[in-house]
Amino acid sequence: MAKQHWDALPATGQEGRKPTQPSSASESQLPFETDLLSPAQAGCRLGISVTTFYDWLGMSDKGLLVIRGQPVTIDYFQGGPQGQGRIRIEAAEVERLRELMRVRPQRLKPVRQPTPRQGFPGITVPLGRPDNHR
Repeated sequence: MAKQHWDALPATGQEGRKPTQPSSASESQLPFETDLLSPAQAGCRLGISVTTFYDWLGMSDKGLLVIRGQPVTIDYFQGGPQGQGRIRIEAAEVERLRELMRVRPQRLKPVRQPTPRQGFPGITVPLGRPDNHR
C-alpha cells in the first residue's frame, strides 16, 4: 500500500483537497510523514527483545534509563483514551537509540616503562646500621 499525502490548497480559493500519489522520491518524505514502528519492530532493529524494549520505555518514563553511561529519554506515541493503547515509535527515534548503543573503539595510550629507581623515595640518608658507615 503506497503512502498518500494531501495537496496544499490552491491559491485560487478552490475548496477541498484530494489525495494524490507522490510524483518523486523527494516529495514522499514530507515533514509530517513518519514511519511508525511497533515495539516488536523497534526491538528487532535495536537487537533487543520486546520485553527489554518495554522495560526501557518504563525506565525512560521515570528518568532512569542509561545507555553506555548517558541518561536517555525515549519519545514514543501511545494511543487510546487514557493512554492505554498501542505503542508506536518513530523509525528516526529507533535509529537515534541505535547510535547511542554504538561502540566506538578507543585507541590505547602508549604506556611508558617505569624507570628503575636507585633508592627509596623520601629517604635521604644511607640505609643500613649507623656503625657500618664509618
